[in-house]
Amino acid sequence: MKEKDRLIEDIKDMYMWYSIKSGHVKKKALRFSILSASLAAGTTVVLGLNIEGFDEIARITALILAGFLTVLNAWNAFFNHKEMWIEYRKTATKLKKLINKVVIQDIPLEDMVIDYHRILDEAESSELKIIKKEKTKNAT
Repeated sequence: MKEKDRLIEDIKDMYMWYSIKSGHVKKKALRFSILSASLAAGTTVVLGLNIEGFDEIARITALILAGFLTVLNAWNAFFNHKEMWIEYRKTATKLKKLINKVVIQDIPLEDMVIDYHRILDEAESSELKIIKKEKTKNAT
């Protein structure tokens, strides 16, 4: 296998990895959003119930729901699934464009390597920025 073909296969593998990872993180982001909204709505409904003899149970239930909501939002803030999903998707798109560019234009190996490493470096830098931003935000 030629060196260029091997590199193309590596790029395709990374494209698949980022595409799959993007899909998983997108699902997590959606689940967290739906669960968070559901817990907030449930807390509001429970607090709005005005049933005689149910006041103490409603208060405790609302506290439990609000506690779960707080933990869920802290977890989501720490991992920031939505931002990671966007970054993974952007990286997958850049890799797909590189694959198309290589196939259509038959660019030199050196240019292909430079573009490939630039895309991966940008992806790593973006991921680290998100993690660092969340650590800084959570520390305050």
